Amino acid sequence: KDYYNYIVKRMENQLTYGLYMSVNNIKNEHFTTLEWFRFILSLYIVIFHTFNYSTAPTWIRDFFDTGFFATSSFFILSGFILAHVYLKNKGTPQVVMREPTKDFFIKRFANLYPIHIISMILFMIVLVAIPYANINPNDTGVGLRAVTLDATNGVPYSELRHVMSNTELVIAILMNIFMIQSWNAYYMMFNFPTWSISTLFFFYLVFPYAAIKIHQLKKPYFFLFILNAVALIPVVLCLMYTDMGNPEAGFLHRNPIVRLPEFLGGILLCHIYHQNKLNNKLPNTWGMVKLFILIVILLTAMRSFLYAMTNYWDSWFIAYHLLHNGLILSLEMLMIYFIVNLPQINNDRINYWGERLGNSSLPLFALHIPIYSVFSRIHKLLSGNPSLCFEDFRGCVAAATVAPDYRYYLLYLIVTIIVCVYFQEKIVVPIRKTIINHGIKK
Repeated sequence: KDYYNYIVKRMENQLTYGLYMSVNNIKNEHFTTLEWFRFILSLYIVIFHTFNYSTAPTWIRDFFDTGFFATSSFFILSGFILAHVYLKNKGTPQVVMREPTKDFFIKRFANLYPIHIISMILFMIVLVAIPYANINPNDTGVGLRAVTLDATNGVPYSELRHVMSNTELVIAILMNIFMIQSWNAYYMMFNFPTWSISTLFFFYLVFPYAAIKIHQLKKPYFFLFILNAVALIPVVLCLMYTDMGNPEAGFLHRNPIVRLPEFLGGILLCHIYHQNKLNNKLPNTWGMVKLFILIVILLTAMRSFLYAMTNYWDSWFIAYHLLHNGLILSLEMLMIYFIVNLPQINNDRINYWGERLGNSSLPLFALHIPIYSVFSRIHKLLSGNPSLCFEDFRGCVAAATVAPDYRYYLLYLIVTIIVCVYFQEKIVVPIRKTIINHGIKK
């Protein structure tokens, strides 16, 4: 039923938009490849955060150890998509917003806040329950107040554990309620991956003002050079004058202003794409082949640099922060530009699932840790003697001494994807519609 509704809706949109184009002489493409790409990026982040099985083959763990690349690419992709959707007359000096700025803010808030606040409440419940179940050895130290200080200078983990005071706890809750938790450079609170949602919220506030200016640039490639240089300034200064302890590591990791060049890079990339399209300069088949080869070479260089700094110079944190904070900004933009120029998928069923899975990307960011916190502990109980759990729970926990098999991890991914797809469609979308209907006057 959902699939056929999708087909009908798509046909209606094509008809309506065809009439709109005939009047306005513009075309706003729908990049089906980007739907799949943002889903893949979010799934990579999920695996990066949760695939911690020491028994898994080394090559699998190594492949998923660069989560920063996926997060940065997601921010760039967000800037590109927003500029593509919300700007008119792209690639020309007459570029304007498609709708009032207030309406844009309401829609973006309605898209983020339900995901963030519901996932935060769910994870707070999980954090309270974990110490009572006490399934893992360190579960008694888990709770609403327990956080880990950010540092990459080799400080032992035991020295980074921190328990928030009453004042800190109240501030943490308020910062999460107002979606400004990413401004705390000392530690991440509660559902830690949602710092990215907080950072996106700041990007949305900047977008209406920055997007117009960027799309009016006459020399976008010069601005790209400036953007790369500006992105590297904070990390270079921190590497020169600090030991990358606390709070410098957290500041570079998630401060919205520090991460802003990635989002602006996405807006700039949209401008470059539409300029090239208007001037018939999009890459042909041979151009795409050369782009692909260049991307492979740069990705290999990135991995080699990280490997060498880690294994030969024992300076992984230098490589990590340079790559994390601007050194590969152009590479990430180049990859998205390549994907944008791929032939669009004409299979309705593939596009249907691409749209559903792409729309679940933010719920995947927000819900994967709460789900994994429950799944991993249930998985551990099942690896022991689960029949005891209903008779002698402590005995059931004591019997769960075998390390969980990583091959069951696929079940976690499937469950998480299904939950996030339906969470987006059945919970977030209705709430979002309600917020928009009350906030935007028609």
